[in-house]
Amino acid sequence: MTLLRNLEDDVACYVCHNEERERVRSFVSEALLRLASRDDVGAIILNTHSNGTVVALDVIRQMPPAAAAKIKAFITAGSPLRKYIDLFQWGQQIESFNPINPWYNFWDECDPVADPLEPPLTWRRGDELASPYDPKLFSLIDPDSGTSTNIEVTDIKVDNVHKSKGGGLQAHNYWDNEVQFVKQLADFVFAIANKPLANAA
Repeated sequence: MTLLRNLEDDVACYVCHNEERERVRSFVSEALLRLASRDDVGAIILNTHSNGTVVALDVIRQMPPAAAAKIKAFITAGSPLRKYIDLFQWGQQIESFNPINPWYNFWDECDPVADPLEPPLTWRRGDELASPYDPKLFSLIDPDSGTSTNIEVTDIKVDNVHKSKGGGLQAHNYWDNEVQFVKQLADFVFAIANKPLANAA
């Protein structure tokens, strides 16, 4: 229960305390912009976990196009983004010129923080997962035209309880799941790093 309360506090703090949100967002944004401005960086893979997935989405939707173009993959694990949308109506419609593609989302059904991010807002735990969905949970709004398009998210279900070690909230521990999470993450990084004229950062 203590872990869940701490996670709940993190969620509420980021949404409800704008000063804290701006400090965190500014720090992450500055780091990404510095990285993207380097000539020796051809591609950035944004790998995020838990509440970090929320911060990252908040940052990348406002990045300048030249910097955003260097983000070659957005990877989320243990993401509470669906809960942000359900509880706070936050983050579902993303007004940006920058597409988020590809987006891979790792989730464990025993993880109280995480959910699949492809199904629409009407999906609830216990409902069948039947990809592809239309509409999706997230939509990209073009700031000039106002047109809306689905943001494609590829959900990847894992079993952290049986495939990882360690205490605490084991279902939320993706890093120790070497077979289902770490290996696939390494494969994504390897594939992007080996594309012509691209270096992964």
